[in-house]
Amino acid sequence: MCPARRRWTLRIALIEDEVPALAANGVAYLRKPVREEELAAALAKVQRLERHFLGGLAEVARRLAAPPPAARLVGRRGLDWVSVPAEALAWVQVRHGATWAMDRAGAEVLLDEPLSAVQARLDPQSFHRASRWTLVSLAAIQRVRALGRGRLALVLEPPPPEPVVVPQESAAAFRAWFGMRGGG
Repeated sequence: MCPARRRWTLRIALIEDEVPALAANGVAYLRKPVREEELAAALAKVQRLERHFLGGLAEVARRLAAPPPAARLVGRRGLDWVSVPAEALAWVQVRHGATWAMDRAGAEVLLDEPLSAVQARLDPQSFHRASRWTLVSLAAIQRVRALGRGRLALVLEPPPPEPVVVPQESAAAFRAWFGMRGGG
């Protein structure tokens, strides 16, 4: 149910005992005259229960609505169109305004879409936007070297023609994705 369309029902019943009221899925048992702090506590309990039971539903709905990660990318190698399985990709890099993908065997293909579109189609558990120009596969990272000012240098296999440096602004997100602990 959409959060904006939630409806609450306040049931008032003549029940002699609080146990049957709570057994009938009641959240609180309030006696008349209802005191403001008791009502506030009951509403807070409803909100806690809602967060507990419904809190993750928005994320589940978002994941179900999202398309599955791409199984492959299609690009050009010379005059031929070739298919590269996503699990075989090492990195995707923008050079001179063109988007290039390299598979782990060292074969490069020219993609016909921007880096942001490629990133949206690939599994975020396996691929990360290391810099403005480069998307890397977890499987292609051989080493991560700390540079000055919080930056990180990635050693990839096969190596791209342009070095891959994770800037300070996105280094924390990269460390979390890569599983690095600590600041170095």
